[in-house]
Amino acid sequence: MSAMEGSGCSKLFSFPEDQLHLHDAALDLIRAASNLQIVAIMGDGRAGKSHLGNEILGQQAFKTSNGGDAMTHGVDIALQGNKLLMDCEGLNNALAPSRAQVLQIGAALASTLIFVLDGKLSEAGLDMLSGVIAQMQLHHKRLPTRLLLVVNKCLLDYEPRDLETALESTHGNRGSREAIARAFSQRDFVVVPFEEFKKGGYQQAVNELNRLTAQDTLKVDGPQLSETIRSLAVQLRDSICDMPSLHQQIMERFLQTQADAVLQNFSESLGPKPVEYDPEFNIDISGSLKSFEDIVQNLSLGEVAEPLAKRLRTNLEASAGEWRRSNEALGDSIANWREVLRRGCHLLASKRIGARIVVQRKQDLSPFLASSNVIRLDPPVPLSVRWMWHHFHPHLNRESHDFAAVVRDGLVVAVRVAAPALPAGIQPPRGNARHRGALSVSLRSDAWVAVVSEERGETSVACAGELWDAGSSFPNDQNYEAQEQQRRNILMGLKLLWESRRISSWARGRVHSLKELWVWDGKAKDEQSGLEAESRHHKSKDGAKSHAEQKLRSALQGQGIIWDFPPSAL
Repeated sequence: MSAMEGSGCSKLFSFPEDQLHLHDAALDLIRAASNLQIVAIMGDGRAGKSHLGNEILGQQAFKTSNGGDAMTHGVDIALQGNKLLMDCEGLNNALAPSRAQVLQIGAALASTLIFVLDGKLSEAGLDMLSGVIAQMQLHHKRLPTRLLLVVNKCLLDYEPRDLETALESTHGNRGSREAIARAFSQRDFVVVPFEEFKKGGYQQAVNELNRLTAQDTLKVDGPQLSETIRSLAVQLRDSICDMPSLHQQIMERFLQTQADAVLQNFSESLGPKPVEYDPEFNIDISGSLKSFEDIVQNLSLGEVAEPLAKRLRTNLEASAGEWRRSNEALGDSIANWREVLRRGCHLLASKRIGARIVVQRKQDLSPFLASSNVIRLDPPVPLSVRWMWHHFHPHLNRESHDFAAVVRDGLVVAVRVAAPALPAGIQPPRGNARHRGALSVSLRSDAWVAVVSEERGETSVACAGELWDAGSSFPNDQNYEAQEQQRRNILMGLKLLWESRRISSWARGRVHSLKELWVWDGKAKDEQSGLEAESRHHKSKDGAKSHAEQKLRSALQGQGIIWDFPPSAL
């Protein structure tokens, strides 16, 4: 039995009668595998490539010998775990052919290229590697993303940086050096000495080769790779090999898998769609994009990855946009304005942003809006949570956030409405000026007021001259009459209604003229304030008294001493 037979090695490509032949048995092995890391070994013929492959695998997979004849014809493969090692026939061997198809196969399929030189880092070796690059460029082919340049069976003391020194050198074939530097941004230099030359150096070099090989992160599934190999065989056999599509196909499939995984992880991280509007809602796609860019950067796949990166950005934006739109829809909803007001107050309270919203009921609130500072909205603006956020946030609306907004039937009709002062005799409620102003409005009108406290992060309601406990439900219009009676009782107790005042009135008759001999002059006086009003020249005593009382009532209202019920003025 030969070293190849029963050793874990399989023939992938051979060239009987110089015609390319694909072996189905090897293809079946690849098809059954998954998550494959693909490494190709190329370089000088009889430089020990197959032997190094065995060392990397830790087993005698590839056939070796000490003779001058080539041991590898075409491409042999060995599969160990998820590592697929391709042993390619050697170059620069006078006793064996060097086929361009083998170069194309190795470069098209592998993501890591181990290029082996015999004995030393030579000018001829660099030229040979640049020749591989030229062969690939001839077919517009992108090379493997990682280069491990190995000097095998070495009797010289090289330094780790000697490859870079050689590539930076100005002597020799400068074009070869520049081609290698451009082609492989990820490159390492490994020297494998004879064990007799450097004690322990051989195993140390093999360990380093294994370590560097393991750094390749590009993985391909077996079924996908087998399809690509079969397609490659057809194209090579027919001599119409379009190399850009071959390597690019592998890379794009790999990157597409990575992009799909990034998008999937991003979508899962979003969780359920928002159920409450969040004005600070933000979905950052930069982290997901960076994770994909890191893969691209590590594999030096910039040009291949650009379309996928753009598509990934578009998909991430689309996914994020769906959540943003859901959030904005919650903020812009105007259905059921009482629920909108509740949600808006809850949001402002959670962010400790103060607010005051006056809700008009049956009574006209025009007297509250008489100030020149008030802004009437024409047409009115539908109340929404987003509107409340932008209006009452102190950093977004410095001019108006401290004032009240007036809402009628779910529409904001006025903003920048100042709070009237509390009447004398009313105990100041808990809270600050917003709560005092809200209580005053609820006494002076049938409106109720929602108040958000920035100090305590809670929502209260002022209704019918009473500040309800934080968290109370909004007033129900079914209780309107009872609430109005409560307000009347409070105002009566405070002597703020006409009927609660002690009013004295009288009339006195006098002669006016020959045509109108007798007329009546009336007077009325508010006993608490001492304010008086007079009305002259009436035909009857009762008429004189009644008109004087009306003038006194207007005077008391004008000075804010009494409020009509409902008040006609403030």
